[in-house]
Parts: sequence; C-alpha cells; structure tokens
Amino acid sequence: MAIYLGLLQAGLLPTNFIALPALLLIGLLGTVGALALVTFVRLIGICLLGEGREEAARRAHEATPLMLGPMVLLFGGCMAIALCPQGVFHLLQGPLAQLLPGPELFLLPPSLARLGHAGGILILALLTAGVLLRWLRRVRPQATAATWGCGYPVPTPRMAYTGAAFSGLLSHGILPRSLAPAAEGGRVGGLSAEPAALRLTFLDPVLVHSWQPFFAWCAERCQRLRWLQQGRLPVYLLYMFAAITLLLAWTFWMERGG
Repeated sequence: MAIYLGLLQAGLLPTNFIALPALLLIGLLGTVGALALVTFVRLIGICLLGEGREEAARRAHEATPLMLGPMVLLFGGCMAIALCPQGVFHLLQGPLAQLLPGPELFLLPPSLARLGHAGGILILALLTAGVLLRWLRRVRPQATAATWGCGYPVPTPRMAYTGAAFSGLLSHGILPRSLAPAAEGGRVGGLSAEPAALRLTFLDPVLVHSWQPFFAWCAERCQRLRWLQQGRLPVYLLYMFAAITLLLAWTFWMERGG
C-alpha cells in the first residue's frame, strides 16, 4: 500500500517530471497483481483437480525427504522471523550500525513484538484445529470419491476441471492477447458432431518472443567462430597464453597510472 501511495503522490505533483512514469508504474504494478491472481487461481485449480488426465499425473507422489528437508528449514526460518522479530533484529544490529549510523534507528516498535505473539497464537490455534480434524477422520472414516464427479455415475478424467478452467475468464477475457494461451481445436459443429479435442498451450511471452529469438540469433552468429575451435590443443594453449599476457600487460599498465 505504501508503494502505491508514494507513486500516487509523485504522480499528482504538477511540476514533477516523473509524474507520468509514476502513474504508469501504478498500472504496471496493477498488471503484476492481476498476473499473480491468475497464477494462484490456476494453482488452486491444479491442487483441486479431481483425477489426473495423464499417466504421469496419476502416478504423482509427494517429494522425498531430501527435497522436503530444505523446504522445511526455509519455512522454519521464515516462521522464526515472523514469531520472534526481536531476536532477528538483534542479530542485524551489527550490520545496520555500519550502514545506518544513529542509535535511534535501532529501536524496535512494540507493536512488532505484539504482532509476533499474535502470529504464534494463530499458528497454535491452526495446529490444534488440524490435530482435531485428523482425529475426527480416524474416528469417523468416510468413503473417498472424485473431487469433481458432478453426480455422474461413471466419471472419467476428461470430465474433470483443469487448472485453466478456473482461470478461463481471466486468461481469455481480461489478459491481452500476447499473454493468452494458444488454443488448438475445440470447435464442435453440426447435429452429429465428430469427436473434438481442445489443447491449450501456455507459453511465456517474454521467453518465446524475446529471449529465445535473441539466443538463436547469438548462436547463429557464433557459428562463424567455429574455425577457432578445431580440436587442436596447441592452438587452445596459444589462446590462453595470449589472453593471460594481455591481462598481465593491462594490469601492469593500470598500476603504473594508466
């Protein structure tokens, strides 16, 4: 919120030359927020997907302890900072004293400590509720069924929603065409329609339209330097000797005052 207020105040100044860029940055940040919303909506859709449509998705399993361990450590560090900001702030006083001189800058607001205590109480309440729900599931077992069966007697994976289905309105109706997924097929017509399929391909527009053509262009230009690499070890050693000699000469010249 503080970032938006600062940009808005800068954009409302009549004599400031950065007024227009500040207002444009507000729109850019709003676009970033919209993209984040689409991403999280798709993530929720993937997590709530009833059945996997591919064999690899049906055989998905939890990560191994070697992968979960580092994530747990990072999560624990983040939680320690949130629950005990005083200790983390005390550890940072040494570096802060060198960067920001002044004892008044190192006073921790009391509200920050109370916020950490409130977070601890909230986490304790959530853990208690989780343990209670797990105990109830063991005491009262329930049958499992498809998440999105929709009442059909014989549901199939093709009838389940996908991550894109939850974000279809945003990705097809709100986002610009350059960020929309590429669609193939999906058109059904006639009274006795033939079987049809719809395939959506979500591509990174920056990667596809900018970086990949740029690196392809660089690779094509670098092909002209293949005559320098002919598998001859003496020639490679000569290159290294010439480069080291030039670096030593440049270093000696800079030490002499350039």
